[in-house]
Amino acid sequence: MKQLVSLLLLAALVISVSAAPSIVTNSNYQAEVGQYRNTSQGGLEVRDYGNTPAGSNVTAAGIAAACGDNILISAGGGTANTAITSGDLVYSVKVLARSSPLPPSNTCFMVTLSYNGAPLMPLYVKTSTPSAGDFAICGWDLGVTSLPPLYTLKVSVQ
Repeated sequence: MKQLVSLLLLAALVISVSAAPSIVTNSNYQAEVGQYRNTSQGGLEVRDYGNTPAGSNVTAAGIAAACGDNILISAGGGTANTAITSGDLVYSVKVLARSSPLPPSNTCFMVTLSYNGAPLMPLYVKTSTPSAGDFAICGWDLGVTSLPPLYTLKVSVQ
C-alpha cells in the first residue's frame, strides 16, 4: 500500500511539474535567420547574409530595369545594391546558381526586398551561361542605424 501511495504521489508531482508554465527570461535572442529558399524560377537559391553597418557611402549598382547595369551571377560574384549611406544597416543576400536545375542562360532576374511590409528598390541581376555555384550579392540600405525589436524582411526573386 505504501508503494502504491508513493507511486501516485510521484505521478501527481510529475504531472504538476510538467503542466507548470515556462518563463523565458533571456531576451537576447531577437530573430530567426533563414538560411536559404528555393525560388519559383528554379535553379536559384537565396541565402541570407544578414545586416551589416555600412563603412562608407556606396553608389547604387544593379538598379536599372531589364539588367541595364549588367550585374552578373558569375563565379566571381557580381554585386548589386541600392545607394548606401555610411553607418546605415545594409541587409544582404546571396543569389546562388544551383546545380540541378541550372538557372536559364541570358536571363534577367528582379530581386526584391520588403522591410516591415514596405517594398524597397528592386535590384536586377542576370545570368550569362551559369554554372553551379555562380552567385551575386544583393544589398539594400535599410535607412536605419539599428533595428527595432521586431521586424520583418521578405525577399523574392522573379
